[in-house]
Amino acid sequence: MSEKVKKKSKFIFFSDRILKLTAKGEIRYYTNKSEELRGIIPISKVLLVSVDGKDKSKIVTTRKTFVFRHSSQAQAALWVNSIKEMAAK
Repeated sequence: MSEKVKKKSKFIFFSDRILKLTAKGEIRYYTNKSEELRGIIPISKVLLVSVDGKDKSKIVTTRKTFVFRHSSQAQAALWVNSIKEMAAK
């Protein structure tokens, strides 16, 4: 599963990112232009995943909270459900 999203930075700004859910149980996010790996979120470290607002997903891990803006609320819900399904395995 893959989608172009915006990731919230330390401040109020959102950066363009490509978000990928892998079969290894990881969420990887890359820069939009060069597809350089920017981070990996292991599903095993996810404490909470939820739709946050109209078109955002929120992923809370043991170390950090991530907020991604999707193209629609339906896409955000699809990501949240997919991550929850993978975490249940």
